[in-house]
Amino acid sequence: MKILHTSDWHLGVSADQSPRHDEHDRFLDWLIELIIERDVDVLLHGGDTFHYVQPSARCLSQYYNFLSRCARETKLRKIVVTGGNHDSASRLDAPSPILDSLGVHVVGTMSGNKDTWHRTICPITTPDGHVECVAVAVPYIHESKLGVISTGRTPRQIRDAVVEKFSELYLELAEMARKLYPGVPIVATGHLTCYPSGVGHVEGDFATPLHMYNLGSLPPEVFSLGYNYVGLGHIHRMFDIPGPNAWYPGSPVPTDIIEARTQRYVLMVDVDPERPELQAAVEKVEVPEWRSVFELEGGLDEIVTGLGALEWNAELPAYVYVDLQVDQPLHAGMDALNEALDTFSAIQRPRIIGYKETLTSHHDAINQSDLARVRLAELTPSQVFERLYKVRHEADPTPDIMAAFESLLSHDNVTP
Repeated sequence: MKILHTSDWHLGVSADQSPRHDEHDRFLDWLIELIIERDVDVLLHGGDTFHYVQPSARCLSQYYNFLSRCARETKLRKIVVTGGNHDSASRLDAPSPILDSLGVHVVGTMSGNKDTWHRTICPITTPDGHVECVAVAVPYIHESKLGVISTGRTPRQIRDAVVEKFSELYLELAEMARKLYPGVPIVATGHLTCYPSGVGHVEGDFATPLHMYNLGSLPPEVFSLGYNYVGLGHIHRMFDIPGPNAWYPGSPVPTDIIEARTQRYVLMVDVDPERPELQAAVEKVEVPEWRSVFELEGGLDEIVTGLGALEWNAELPAYVYVDLQVDQPLHAGMDALNEALDTFSAIQRPRIIGYKETLTSHHDAINQSDLARVRLAELTPSQVFERLYKVRHEADPTPDIMAAFESLLSHDNVTP
């Protein structure tokens, strides 16, 4: 049985105010092609379908169109969707009765009431109704819902309680699934932070969102060894946790510059219904790059040359981050860079989505008498600006910069 594990789509996310809708459209198209090509049986989603708890109409359309296409165009037996901390649990759960008719099993949230835990159990059947595998769909769940009390406890006591409660959760769910459907493989999901060592981070993981505030990550031991595979979400980098055979696929579309530096993945998971004692085999599948992201650093001439020489094979216009090295701030730095971008066609013109200026020259220490304490009422707005500029840049503002500031004063009708 082939299971495709993905998570952390974050539909609606923007990279420094630059949308990712086009990349997500292409990713969802590609995902359907992969499902068809590999004859996938189950799509397993580990949470954070959306980036915002109130997703836009466009994001909702992307999500529901994808599920509808899966029902029409693929041979998927089941789609399992779980809620993440970015998702609105109630919004995910609301259409469950309709989605169930499309073979989509949604668990947006779960409570500490064990009588409700049966809704996480999702049998995967053959066309003739024979159960070949069970998915335990565990969404993001705050430790308080499991009965963890933090009042009057030390951080160590709180962490121990959290580990105990999550261990009980996964153990009891494994036993429930085994009792209902004995003798078949069991896979589970989770939207949380877990590292192979139980603490710290993995190499190359720049962003480490925590599940337990400042208490660190959950240890691998929270997952019952009764699972053949644990499909995780929450951390945006692909890596595995060998003991319980737990994996993070990471975000398929980069949500920031750090993620754009590394390859994106989904995971192809193979379980054998005839040998439920074996751990699932996992294959990493590279997600194509639909938009290149470049980082340029140097002086103005160097950046202008670099922009003009940009080349990429990705389908969409590139995004560019610029770190301009200057002796003093340039009020028209972006104008020069935009002129360099005008050499590209309108369709392929790159977009600068990150721009900063880094001062490279060392200025003499500011004469502290120039910044002597005075009453704010005794200073004009221009004098305040000059003083703040000196503190920030260790240099006097140029005449052009002062002229630009005076123009702003005039535009806003600000008077001394």
